[in-house]
Amino acid sequence: MGPTTTTARDVARAAIVANPDWPTLTIAKAVYRDNPAVWPSLDAARLCVRRQRGELALGRNSRRPVGARTQTQREATRISGVGRLPPARDDRYKEFVLPKIGHWLVCADLHVPYHDAAAIDAMLAWVTAQRLRIAGVLYLGDILDCYAMSKFQRDPREVDFDQELRALEWVMDYVGDALQPEQTWWKIGNHEERLHAYLYQHAPELFPALAKRGLLTWEHLVNMDGHHPTIIDYGNPVRLDELWMLHGHETGRAMSNPVNPARGAYLRTQACTLVAHQHRTSEHAETNIAGVVITCWSLGCLCGLHPQYSKFNKWNHGFAIVHTDGMWSVDNKRIWRGKVL
Repeated sequence: MGPTTTTARDVARAAIVANPDWPTLTIAKAVYRDNPAVWPSLDAARLCVRRQRGELALGRNSRRPVGARTQTQREATRISGVGRLPPARDDRYKEFVLPKIGHWLVCADLHVPYHDAAAIDAMLAWVTAQRLRIAGVLYLGDILDCYAMSKFQRDPREVDFDQELRALEWVMDYVGDALQPEQTWWKIGNHEERLHAYLYQHAPELFPALAKRGLLTWEHLVNMDGHHPTIIDYGNPVRLDELWMLHGHETGRAMSNPVNPARGAYLRTQACTLVAHQHRTSEHAETNIAGVVITCWSLGCLCGLHPQYSKFNKWNHGFAIVHTDGMWSVDNKRIWRGKVL
């Protein structure tokens, strides 16, 4: 019987499938020994095995196993949807874009209920005196302290989470009633994220069910009479035209190491950026090789300046007005002894 008959191919294929890791010569010796009438010589048996493996023209390193799909078959499978890669997990990154609707009041780090009422009143009084029509308010993170869920040592006599939520509703309604903005946005900072971090650690079994039912959203937890904010998810940036706004912790601790927080923001983002988190008012500008001026700012806070965990620091009160009439601009304000500077 000739080496190209169906019987010869079937014998060779069966041996390859049964012993896929064997070398071609080893398989050829085995099938020739067991089937001496099928091939006239060992070389003929080896040639048949090589043909079945598809390596005759391609060489041993490009050997195609019996039953391997061709490129056309793989393409057809991909198009049909069978055997595709599993869907990637959503990394939850999203850019939130503020509308250019006029003047935006940007403030951060109130740390309610440890806010400074005098500083907030000074800010609102200055806006009124300037006759600025505030179209939007952006709370740039750490509006709520979430003291009860801190990973640091806590005083059990301090306020509980429900009291914090009620105080936050009061403060946001107070600001909203004074300014009557068209829009209110709230970026979640590292202090608000304490809620999820606490549940991750202490109630991982409950978290999925509560989250799926929307019971852990800030829209559900905080009730503000008519001043419902748009929530900017934790870790995501805010952008207004070419101005980026972050709470400040997103870029890592290295941001606080340079001369001032604004310079740290410049080094980490290389773009016009407004940050908070460090509770200090600062500004830093540099011109790049293309002659473009890149300026970064950091905000002062609106919380108490001498908390128990940091009696002595470099903090100051402050806020900013972002103007969007024509080209955007930032008016970064410091508050000192009840006066806006």
